[in-house]
Amino acid sequence: MMRSSTSIDVQYRDFRFALTFIDLCERSNAAQIAIEIEADFSGQQLRYQSNNSWFEYSALDSFASSLREDGPAILVDQSEYPILEIARIETIDWLSLHPRAERESSKASQLRFVVQLPAGFSNKLWQAFDDFPKWW
Repeated sequence: MMRSSTSIDVQYRDFRFALTFIDLCERSNAAQIAIEIEADFSGQQLRYQSNNSWFEYSALDSFASSLREDGPAILVDQSEYPILEIARIETIDWLSLHPRAERESSKASQLRFVVQLPAGFSNKLWQAFDDFPKWW
């Protein structure tokens, strides 16, 4: 059963990051989560969406904790595969996305991109995790 507030959604400047809970598995303490990333960089747009990733609650907590501690914050799926990372290099935060699709072609698993985050975005994302009404 899904709760009433089922997403962590941060829109800041021209960047949006959302994790939407689709399904829950109480037996494995995990959730199927849709990931959405949207960015608009001086006339260039980026939009990514995936609905196939399962994350243990402990992985979500670890990701949020690392955001609070200025990272690097790595979100791993149930198979311990690092789906995304937010890391500070010098004074700039970067988001690296490493999606994979086990049931698709090998080309699908090779998609990867790195995006510079707006200043202050990591703090906004940590605050959204902190404000999220966790049930685990």
